[in-house]
Amino acid sequence: MSGSALRQAQGERSALPLTSKRTNGKPADGTMRIAMARIRAVSLDFYNTVVRFEPRREQIQAAACAEFDITVDTNAVLRAYPAADQFLSEENGKLPLSRRTPEDVRELWGRYEMLLLAGAGVTVDLELASRIFERVWETRQGFAMFPDVVPSLQALREKGYSIGVVTNYEGGLAQTLLDLGIAEFMSFAVTSEEIGVAKPNPEIFEEALKRAGAGADEVVHVGDQPLADVQGPAGVGILPVLLDRDGVFEGYKDARVISSLEELPDLLDRLNAEWTS
Repeated sequence: MSGSALRQAQGERSALPLTSKRTNGKPADGTMRIAMARIRAVSLDFYNTVVRFEPRREQIQAAACAEFDITVDTNAVLRAYPAADQFLSEENGKLPLSRRTPEDVRELWGRYEMLLLAGAGVTVDLELASRIFERVWETRQGFAMFPDVVPSLQALREKGYSIGVVTNYEGGLAQTLLDLGIAEFMSFAVTSEEIGVAKPNPEIFEEALKRAGAGADEVVHVGDQPLADVQGPAGVGILPVLLDRDGVFEGYKDARVISSLEELPDLLDRLNAEWTS
């Protein structure tokens, strides 16, 4: 999806003025500090930031495993997702799923499932893991938007921020945003399917900066994965914010951490206040 096509569908959105003033140093909370200008744009991850699977993915996992007479604890599965998702981010960074053969994709998801179940205390071989994941994929019903999304988007728009989505989503993001009723808030979007590279590859974030019409020091990226959504954007100078909805990153020090998108507008206000002080 091109930025121009999305803007044409929903109208151009104004942005805060560009500025070249920067600050350096490490904030008191110990998180990374990237040289900053006044923040004027926000990019959002999609999965587990804007939407979740419905039913919840840990519930889908438990139901799929039960079909193979395997019992898993949903809380254990939830805690195991960060390691499995890290593996997926690493693989996507090497070569997006959309550019892999069906056989390679099946093996990758099987390895993902093996890692996930191992983290939940269950050991399976690659073939069984692949079969379980196929059942997981077949039983997914759709997306449910998190209740904090629309109020947060409204607040960000009222404050004048340009908002976009940067995601490894493959499946027609433009239509999905329309279906969710939030396309009107978005002024730019980049998907791995469209440009052929996936987060954390720096190219996807560089493309996002072009479509946002902003410098790296004027953008904050928010997402739920340390590799894809913290190290990826930080690598091109974008300030990352880790969204920890499930409380699985306790003590994380490599970025500012929020538990809800509703915390984001106030965080941006504080960051911009630091810039002006």
